Amino acid sequence: MKEIQNSVSPEILSQAVDRFVGYAKIWTTSDGESTSSPSTARQLELSKILSSDLKVLGAKEIFEKNGNLVAKFSSRGPCSNVPPLVLCAHMDTAAECSGKGVLPQHIYEYDGSSIHLKNDVVIDPKDSKELLRYVGTHIITGDGTTLLGSDDKAGLAAICTVMQILESQNIPHGPIEVVFNTDEEIARGIADVPLEHIEARCGLTVDGQEMGLYEYENFNAVTAHFHIHGVAVHPGSAKNKMVNAIQLVNTLMSLLPGNEFPEASEGKDGFFCPVHIDGTMTDLTLTLLVRDFSEENMYIRIERLKTIAKAVENSFPGVRIECSFEWSYRNMRATLEKHPELLEIVKEAIEKAGVTPHNTPIRGGTDGAHFAEKGIGLVNMFTGGHELHGPKEWLSVAAFEKSIASTVNVVSLWAKKHS
Repeated sequence: MKEIQNSVSPEILSQAVDRFVGYAKIWTTSDGESTSSPSTARQLELSKILSSDLKVLGAKEIFEKNGNLVAKFSSRGPCSNVPPLVLCAHMDTAAECSGKGVLPQHIYEYDGSSIHLKNDVVIDPKDSKELLRYVGTHIITGDGTTLLGSDDKAGLAAICTVMQILESQNIPHGPIEVVFNTDEEIARGIADVPLEHIEARCGLTVDGQEMGLYEYENFNAVTAHFHIHGVAVHPGSAKNKMVNAIQLVNTLMSLLPGNEFPEASEGKDGFFCPVHIDGTMTDLTLTLLVRDFSEENMYIRIERLKTIAKAVENSFPGVRIECSFEWSYRNMRATLEKHPELLEIVKEAIEKAGVTPHNTPIRGGTDGAHFAEKGIGLVNMFTGGHELHGPKEWLSVAAFEKSIASTVNVVSLWAKKHS
């Protein structure tokens, strides 16, 4: 019995890679315009396969709702009083690049040079600097016509392999609740997860990127809409009368601080990001993403937008500007800070896998943010995927292996902590 994993055996790793490749070939792109659940019926094909795989791996119960799965695994050994843990990954892939007909390509001993794929797609280590970390190791890419889907099929395969290792090596552990959900990429990741069957208050999403990375905070996210009503007059007699709503967009944007846009920000900087304009010179809607790690700062940003809208409205007689704000998700840090022992265990688990742990804030969202709103704190574990959502996506098998080992270690260390 080997409770702490520094590495994964070649045989099991080979099976894990085969799992990943099999999942990656299944088309599961989600659709933000769809009102169905899941947003695309094609996700149900992978859901059925995963349900079958989880049964083979020993799940005692599987609960399903619209393709979303919660699989219950019983404790092993003297761990019946150990609190349950969630292990979560998502089935869908992003719509920015085709996920249909994915053909994974294997480079078994990467030589450090540029990787040339179809459609003149080149994965250059000058642009993807993490590549050079894996010279001489196994790399998986797409063929250049699609994304690869390591986000998050690598997480699905990693979690299934974790359950395989726990069973085959008879490793003591507490109850585990595996959650495989749909539609994460369109921010509906837990909308139809049967949450009533989840007892755990914390755990992991296995949905990160470079080796050693774990994440426990993310942006607060609001979508802001300016509904601009201009003053319509025939252009031939418009002098000093017409107020063009399209022209007002320029005025509004000019009043935002120039250093608070995505292209000028990094780290824990927040931003405003215009993403969509729809309408005419008379009636128009401008949509912006508003992001900040501090909830207090988010409310300051919202008030700033209201002030700007009112200032523009007051400067142009006859103009009306209505503002609306929709919260998408909030920073999960506050929920995870209620589980400091989990954060310490995750760090130790990665170290015991022979990797230097590091954490950075997520400049985006994660299912963990939505779970946090339900009182469930999930740390995000790396998978080894890079250049996500595009044809240059690649997965390091070496990092994928360490993700599996680290996740096994989290489960084992959690059981020891609470036994």
